[in-house]
Amino acid sequence: SFDIVFGNNGAYDLPFPFTRLIERIEQQLPWKRSGYSTLKKVLIPLGRSLQRNTAAPEFFKYPRVIVAVDTEPVNTTLGRPILLRDRLFLGYQEKSEVIEVISYNESAARFEFQVVTNYGPEGKPQVHYASRAICTSCHQNAAPIFPKAAWDETNGNRGVAARLLKEQSAFHSVAANSTGVAPAAIDNATDRANLFSVHQLLWRAGCGGNQSSIASRRCRAGAFTAMLQHRLGAYSKFDRQAPLYKKYFVPVLSKNWRKQWPHGLYVPNPNIPNREPLLTPTPAAVPPELDPLSTRAPLETWSVDDDLDRIIIGLSEFIPAADLKRLDTFLFDNGLKNAAQEHFQGPCEFTRRGALAAGSLVNVKCRMSGSAGNVAELVADVLIESGKVVSRTISLLETTDGTRFTTAVHTGGQVKADGVQWAVDLQLSQQRSGQHLRLADGSALQGLRIRWPKGTDEGGLLPSQPQFFGTATLTVMNDFQVVGSAIASMIAQPDSPSAMFTNKPFRGTKVMQALFSQLGLTPTDWCCDDLTNMPPVNVAASSAPADLNLQVSLKEKVAVRIFYRYCATCHRTPNGSPPNFLYGDATQVRAKLTQCAPRILFRLHMWRLSADARPKSPMPPTSVLRSARLSEEGWRTSNELAHLKQYITELMGPSGESTPGPEELMATGYENTPACLPEPTKTADGN
Repeated sequence: SFDIVFGNNGAYDLPFPFTRLIERIEQQLPWKRSGYSTLKKVLIPLGRSLQRNTAAPEFFKYPRVIVAVDTEPVNTTLGRPILLRDRLFLGYQEKSEVIEVISYNESAARFEFQVVTNYGPEGKPQVHYASRAICTSCHQNAAPIFPKAAWDETNGNRGVAARLLKEQSAFHSVAANSTGVAPAAIDNATDRANLFSVHQLLWRAGCGGNQSSIASRRCRAGAFTAMLQHRLGAYSKFDRQAPLYKKYFVPVLSKNWRKQWPHGLYVPNPNIPNREPLLTPTPAAVPPELDPLSTRAPLETWSVDDDLDRIIIGLSEFIPAADLKRLDTFLFDNGLKNAAQEHFQGPCEFTRRGALAAGSLVNVKCRMSGSAGNVAELVADVLIESGKVVSRTISLLETTDGTRFTTAVHTGGQVKADGVQWAVDLQLSQQRSGQHLRLADGSALQGLRIRWPKGTDEGGLLPSQPQFFGTATLTVMNDFQVVGSAIASMIAQPDSPSAMFTNKPFRGTKVMQALFSQLGLTPTDWCCDDLTNMPPVNVAASSAPADLNLQVSLKEKVAVRIFYRYCATCHRTPNGSPPNFLYGDATQVRAKLTQCAPRILFRLHMWRLSADARPKSPMPPTSVLRSARLSEEGWRTSNELAHLKQYITELMGPSGESTPGPEELMATGYENTPACLPEPTKTADGN
């Protein structure tokens, strides 16, 4: 997503300052009203990212800015829209001139971690893909993370906002004084983004990995059909009796689920604990229980018996709302000409709301019956003004197929004479989107006609008595049937370049393009499937291992090799965060290890303490041990850990000179030990 927004003819085009970069993203988003950005932005002066100490001690002068996209384009006719909702997250630290980027890769179905360096007034911005091993040490879900409520690290905290206001009223167009709306929205966006990988896993592996299998294709087609029913019906239920869903999706996914995840499907955890930095003696310090490096248990475990429909609900969010609105309009208009209809009819009870003199507001309760014993119940207010029914919300509309509409409205029409009765035809729609109301099987509610006796009020439009009776007819048309035919054609194309029901990642924009083509509609021209002109992929650089053939002792060679084995992934990079004490040749590495020795010894010693007694998180972190197939207990008692501690202790002073031990360092406090390495300086060319 980031490369698509900021790529230009094979290179990155990153406007400066950061406010202009934000404006570039906003061009892809809807605006609720003039001058109001739908981007969600917060300030975090005392956070837990790799950039957290960059602004020290001026944390509140240079807060980190977090930006997230949680909305979709509403107009797909102007230019080539980009689907960015829950797919693009930025963290900008002005002091370090760094933007950290988490961006969703639709083709690979995963989030990418990128870093923009030298993003300053005089710099030449450089974009590279960060080490996933470093990033996923904290982002253990391989996706965005965010603190739990009440988000006290952000400017949603009144104390933090007050400290920021002492510096200035806004930072990079983000107001210092904020409400909890933006932090809550970002938290919700990260929660949704966290489930992307789980939903894609169920799509790709749950229905089987064999592309040529007709059962696998029908399984995914059944899921897609249910997604459309779910979303078109304003998040109503979908048709569980549909053949593709009942005969293929449920049995195929259930069988594969029990085989691949017999103990349940673990959902990764995007939530780090809430942290109130202003209530601690050392606001910049992060205790181990609040450290993102600490291992987080799964958020929850999904079971095949209780959570089979998660793939329907989750993956339906990948389908753009603009395409669903187009599909709804097409189906309804086409259905008026060709679709079969069913009529629900029954009695209604009308109750006047207010006195006769002002009595144009009436409450209507109807119970209508259709074929095969189907029933529809309606509760709504009808407001009559100047012979017309004014649009009002519908209190209740429920059918026996399990569909319950709670956010519906009726659009009024002209009251007309119908024999000895009055009648009005009402159009039914969803309150927010304006789309038509639909049953679980996708059929649209074409319209509602209500009738009541003629009276003397409002020119004879209402009877004089406060309560009277009439009838209603609800017309349903099966305009969704053409979707089933189109999907059947898509199933029969397993070898087509546009095949959608394979084990490739689910892409809502692509599958809707294929569906539109089958229906004879012009597909929405979503950006961007042609990636040939994208900026080149630059991976974070690292140095070769230190030259251990220099004149160093065998003990030092062994120690450095152990460091490389467990620490090089994070600490052998050209970047200063985390401290790059393993970057360079053997002489440089030894000098850096000497400088960092007190803090390294402190973190190594944490493995000797119980988890609840540690003032800091241990190093190397548990995630590294797990990748090396080591248990915590095995590492705690290993010769390798003992060798590292002995070597680091020797580096802290000349032979025979008294050096502080772990207990003395703990008494001093980690934050009071010498800083590991200074921030890297930039050369004249900005590097």
